[in-house]
Amino acid sequence: MMMQLPHKITNWTTFWQANPTGFNKVMQKSTSFFAKKIKSIFDLNQTDNILDFGCGPGYLIELINEEVNSIHGVDISNKYIELCNTKFCNQKNISVSQINAHHSLFPIKRKGLPINKIIVLSVLQYYPSLDAVKDLLNDLKRNTPSGTQCLIADIIPPNHHFFNDALSVFINSIKQNYFLSFLRFMFYVTFSNYKNLNQKILKIDKLFFVEYAKNIDVEILFIPAITLHPNRYSLIIKF
Repeated sequence: MMMQLPHKITNWTTFWQANPTGFNKVMQKSTSFFAKKIKSIFDLNQTDNILDFGCGPGYLIELINEEVNSIHGVDISNKYIELCNTKFCNQKNISVSQINAHHSLFPIKRKGLPINKIIVLSVLQYYPSLDAVKDLLNDLKRNTPSGTQCLIADIIPPNHHFFNDALSVFINSIKQNYFLSFLRFMFYVTFSNYKNLNQKILKIDKLFFVEYAKNIDVEILFIPAITLHPNRYSLIIKF
C-alpha cells in the first residue's frame, strides 16, 4: 500500500516544515561525511562566526561547533528549530531562528550577528527557480559583511541521475553501519508520494554561478567531491 505524505504537503517548503523524520538518519550520516571534508577546505577556525543556512536538526552545528567561535542556524521548519533550541539550550555560542520560505531571510541583520562564513548544504535543490536562488544569494550578500565566504554544497547539475545518489548512500551505509536506516529511507522514498515532489528538484548548471559572480563582481571557486554524492558539485563565493 502506498504511503501518503500528509495532504497539506504540496511542495518542498511544506515538506520540510512537516519535519520528515524518514530522512534524519541518512541526513545525519551525509552531514558527517561533509563535515570531515570541509574542516580543511573551508579553513574553519576559532575566529569564525558561522551561518548554517538550512540547519535542519542541527547535525552540522554539532559536528563543527568546537572548531569555530559561534554558529547561528536558520531553517524554514519550526519543528527543526524547536529541536535545535532544546538540543543547544545550554551552549551560549549557538543560536537558531526560523526563517520564511526561500527569500525573506533574516533575523541575522537585526541581531547584528558577526557572520563571516556561510554554509548552505543540500538546500538549493529545493528552491522553485533560478530566480529564487538568485534572490537568496543577493539576500545573503546584502545581510552579511563584505568579504564573507559562502560555501554552497551539494548542488545538483543538469542531466544528473538520482540512481547515482542512491548508490553512493548505499555504499556509505555499508561502510558506516547504517544499512537498515538506508533501507527504511528507500522504503519511504519508494512507497510514499515523495516521488511526486522529487520531480520538482531544481538542477543548476555551473554557468549560472559563473554569470552571477561576474555580474556582481565577486570571486568564485568550484570544489568537487566534498559531499556524499560525487556527481554533485560545490562552490565558494566570496561576497
